[in-house]
Amino acid sequence: MRRVYFAAIHKDTKSDYTALFPGVPGCITAGSTVEELEAMAREALQGHLNVTRDFGEPIPAPLDLKAAKAHEDAKGAAFILAVAVEVESGKASRLNITMPEDLVAEVDAYAKRRGLTRSAFLARAARQAMHV
Repeated sequence: MRRVYFAAIHKDTKSDYTALFPGVPGCITAGSTVEELEAMAREALQGHLNVTRDFGEPIPAPLDLKAAKAHEDAKGAAFILAVAVEVESGKASRLNITMPEDLVAEVDAYAKRRGLTRSAFLARAARQAMHV
């Protein structure tokens, strides 16, 4: 299910852009340009929500724009950015699959570089392959 979260974007003259997600504690990222920040924000939020789910914690519901702007994380923000991500619905199912060891290592390295778990990466790859 696609959900839209709002990121409060902060910019200090001597640093990169920083994105905080009101209502999603601990989710923060940065980028040197707005374009880079947009990509980093999507990746950080998706990874954060996947890890939250993988640890069995409830995924925070997105705040509406008014609530996001009123949140403490948005104080002093240069602007608010809407970030759409896929949030898995339903309970996760454990499965056992077989793949060559070298492919598993490549999957793990690729997922890690993107802040994803192996499960989150494989789920995303399956959705992309099926165009879901």
